[in-house]
Amino acid sequence: MGYTNIEDVATEWDACEAVRERLRSGGGLLSPNPASQDISTCVSNSGLLGALLSRMASNPERTVPIIDALKDELVALLEKNKRGVDVGGVDVPDAARALRKLCGFCKMKVRRKEVSTAPRLQTFIGELIVVVGFLV
Repeated sequence: MGYTNIEDVATEWDACEAVRERLRSGGGLLSPNPASQDISTCVSNSGLLGALLSRMASNPERTVPIIDALKDELVALLEKNKRGVDVGGVDVPDAARALRKLCGFCKMKVRRKEVSTAPRLQTFIGELIVVVGFLV
């Protein structure tokens, strides 16, 4: 089984203004309550998810990223933003698992073609279908 290659995705994440600003202002890797798998959580973490989902779309098997690769990239992102892994209670393994679950959630939504009725959320899922629409 081929895995989705997410090598150097930390550079793409760091280029995202929302992600960089959240980290540099002392916030966490993910927006609050990343354990809930819903569209609003995906929207608030779209800076991280967008790069991962586009990598998933380029993989013929459309697999979600593996945890170890996610952890490595999250640590690289923290280092780019001069944040220590042990500073501020950052739990990289939990963040990696939450991101993987959100990727699976988005993949499921696209596969089912389920779109939210809320305008802001509908726009995000609509963009996902365009970007990774061939996950079906």
